Amino acid sequence: MDGRQSLGMRLSSKMFLSSALVIVVLTSVSALSLGAVGRLVSVNRETTTHTIPAMSLTASACDAIPRLVCARDAGRGAWATSAHAAAWSEMAEAGDRGSRSPRRAAAE
Repeated sequence: MDGRQSLGMRLSSKMFLSSALVIVVLTSVSALSLGAVGRLVSVNRETTTHTIPAMSLTASACDAIPRLVCARDAGRGAWATSAHAAAWSEMAEAGDRGSRSPRRAAAE
């Protein structure tokens, strides 16, 4: 009977060690996964912070195009009119201040 108890103790210790090994492996994999997700979030945050200013600049340029076309049409096709120069200066000043048109601000 003493041999059976010894065999049972060895079997239970093997089961415990194998379960502990599985837990350690799963914990290690989850820690590595969290690190990878952290790096991914960091890269996405950096990409977003660089993209937002470019997108706002593009939006302001899209708002300025109809004004410039109207200025060109008002001058009967001549690009060197004072209306065109005024529209261009207004667009440049608005871009320097970082302001947006009321239509774009209302849409956001």
